[in-house]
Amino acid sequence: MVSLILSLVAYFIAFVLFLVRNLFQRRIRALPYFFLTTGFVFYLTTLFERFAETKTFPIGDIYGMLSIIGNISVLVFLILSRRSEFELFGTVVSFAAFLTTLLLIPSKEEGFKNPLYILHIISAGVAYTSLLFGGLVSFFKLFFEKKLKEKNIPAEFIPLKILKRLEKVFVLLAFIGLTLTLIFGSIWAKVFLGTHWVNDYKLLITLILWIYYAFLAHVYVLKLFRPYQVSYLIILGSALGLVALLFFRHSINA
Repeated sequence: MVSLILSLVAYFIAFVLFLVRNLFQRRIRALPYFFLTTGFVFYLTTLFERFAETKTFPIGDIYGMLSIIGNISVLVFLILSRRSEFELFGTVVSFAAFLTTLLLIPSKEEGFKNPLYILHIISAGVAYTSLLFGGLVSFFKLFFEKKLKEKNIPAEFIPLKILKRLEKVFVLLAFIGLTLTLIFGSIWAKVFLGTHWVNDYKLLITLILWIYYAFLAHVYVLKLFRPYQVSYLIILGSALGLVALLFFRHSINA
């Protein structure tokens, strides 16, 4: 519990520092990243402490899943923030990490002990994080392109090349994550339930998302649509993923 509190405190301090830096242009570049990294480390510590206590990670419910997505977002941001264009997102990422880590409190006794299910949840976390980030990147890409056409923003201040590259990266990561989610889920179901597939709404929506992102992944290879059309498709996929995450639950229990 101490590590969870420390994680929350570190994330909140990071949020305040990012806010101060972005609003008042204070030169405190290193401090927000230090506290953001510290929060992530204490989050990982919390997971392993829970495992030591209960022999299972607290990831088997919606609270645990959201905490994984929020903290994977921190890791993604820390990697991307080496480019100054992405530093403005620090305020949003740190606050989202604080809120999603806060949700970990009710899920102390939740989670399945089977390692295959843990891998299933982790790969799902990577998939949902990627598709949500992909939607955000596509949204900002379309927004900046519109402003550029209206000549409201100088071209040198718009990182369109980076955003286009990130679109592709997040689509591929979402596809790979969904693929691993289905594979690990299928193997776990065979071990735990005796069958590779069960009539479960969550599995069905995951399969639909996999088909959709398999299509998106091939769109880049075959160049079937114009870039702005692909961006709209990615935003749609992100919206579908958000609906699947928030409104669909497994109908089976461990």
